Amino acid sequence: MNPNFIAHIKMSMYLPETFLKISLTSSTNKPEIGIVERENVANPKVRALAAVTNIKQDEVAKP
Repeated sequence: MNPNFIAHIKMSMYLPETFLKISLTSSTNKPEIGIVERENVANPKVRALAAVTNIKQDEVAKP
C-alpha cells in the first residue's frame, strides 16, 4: 500500500489432535508454518492477529 507499510499476520488453530500456527511477516516471503501433534482436546479454536503500522486505519478496512 506504501513503501513504509509493515504488517505481521499470525494465526493459530487448536484442533483436536494438532496445534497449527502460521506466521507471515512480508508479502515477499512464504508463510512460516508449524505443526505440533497433541493429545485429543475437545475444544477446537482459531485465533488470528494482524499487526499493521504506517497506514491509516480506514485504508486497511477497505474491501
